[in-house]
Amino acid sequence: MSTIKVDAIQKVNGSVPKAGDLGLNVTGSVLQVVQTSFTGTTETSTSTSYADTSLAVTITPTSTNSKILIISTFLGQTTSDAYYDLKRGSTSLGGSDGFMRIELAGDAFPIGMNLLDEPSTTSATTYTVAMRIASSGTVYMIGSPFKSTIQALEIAG
Repeated sequence: MSTIKVDAIQKVNGSVPKAGDLGLNVTGSVLQVVQTSFTGTTETSTSTSYADTSLAVTITPTSTNSKILIISTFLGQTTSDAYYDLKRGSTSLGGSDGFMRIELAGDAFPIGMNLLDEPSTTSATTYTVAMRIASSGTVYMIGSPFKSTIQALEIAG
């Protein structure tokens, strides 16, 4: 068996090669993971427009070809019909009806919203959980003592 040892590998122009430059297929590999947790006080909204919550995560993709997998879990509650959504910046990713419509008033329930996004950027990108009421009432994201999380995983494209 042979062993090759080097201090550094550089491309002809002096830059550091990426895995693809070396013939390695990394498509589908997780390149980075960022997680944010929320354990603050319960957040409420009586608005029929989406209101951002404190449950948000920012990730800076390393390539415009990367995909971002968003995984969010939290405890929600409403007094009437309500919607929960994921946003990239100020853009709703679930549309006017969001990702989740809740019609059960009163009881708190666990909510999980997952999304594979293709932001096509290498700039810092923030994903936020948002909520709104359908017509009247109050929608909640339950805080302490419950722990809410949102993760952003960069997947090589």
